[in-house]
Amino acid sequence: MSPKTKKKKDDRLPSTHDGTFKYFLSIIEVAQSFFKENLPKSIVSLMDLKTLKISKDSFVDKKISKYFSDILYEIKIMGKPVRVYLLIDHKSGKDRLTGFQLLKYMVRIWELDFKQNKKARYLRPVIPMVLYHGESKWEIDKSFISLFEEPGHFKDYIPDFRYEVYDLSGIQDEEIKGIVTLKITLLALKYIMSPGLAEKLPEIFGLMEQVTDKSKANEYLEVLLRYLTSSAGNLDDKELEKVVTRYLEKGGDIMQTIADKWMKEGEIIGERRGERRGERRGERRGEKKGELKAEKKFKEEKRDLARRMLRDNFSIEKVLQYTNLTEKDIESLMN
Repeated sequence: MSPKTKKKKDDRLPSTHDGTFKYFLSIIEVAQSFFKENLPKSIVSLMDLKTLKISKDSFVDKKISKYFSDILYEIKIMGKPVRVYLLIDHKSGKDRLTGFQLLKYMVRIWELDFKQNKKARYLRPVIPMVLYHGESKWEIDKSFISLFEEPGHFKDYIPDFRYEVYDLSGIQDEEIKGIVTLKITLLALKYIMSPGLAEKLPEIFGLMEQVTDKSKANEYLEVLLRYLTSSAGNLDDKELEKVVTRYLEKGGDIMQTIADKWMKEGEIIGERRGERRGERRGERRGEKKGELKAEKKFKEEKRDLARRMLRDNFSIEKVLQYTNLTEKDIESLMN
């Protein structure tokens, strides 16, 4: 791999809802702990959690990928492989059609099964599960048939299933069970949009001290900081730095997050350098052409900054804030 195409370690660490929770729930021991604590006990008792593995396939439509992320697992239940489909709902509101979306993904999974195994005669069970962290409790009926107004005499012709919902808005913090990495993940997810996040940070970072693998702990911390910086609208940066410095060694060094870096390099240095170049060229040449060229160069620098921020999964709002580009500019870069 050439130096130009080789990705830095920082580039693979996520900052969005989607990337952050795919990152943590792709750690096998975290996923094992999540299913062990939150799937029905009657199912868990049949599972061989040691056989849990992750499929690379994704089934979420691109148009709703900013609201949902999905992970597909395979595990053996009573010696037979079963699919476990986890849909993460990271919207602040609930979606009554979640059951319909899940059914579409389940059908795709079965299609993939038959495509990969031409000799298959039976469908494999899929256990659909939603991880939800909206502001209010999930009160939507979890059975598919509830999407029909009056199934009545047509029940025999309507497919039906129910999905599991792990509703963070409806449980107390002490009810969050599992290994410490899972608790950190779920607490961050629960409070990311809450005004009470700052008060919860000491507990979250205090749990980080319990991660025994310190090399992994630093990476987990960096992922968590990126997520907090990019997604927590109620977060006070100074309070975040204070908590990290207090609870973890070298917290001040780790606090040099991507957001800080882009803000310093892009918003301050980029703007000042661009303005100075424009002024110098204008003064030297005294021509409109020089000023226009400097302005074009300055805008291209801001576009480069925006590309890097988008690559690092920053929200469009933050890209607009740091670059002063227009929404139309950002849209053209995304396309």
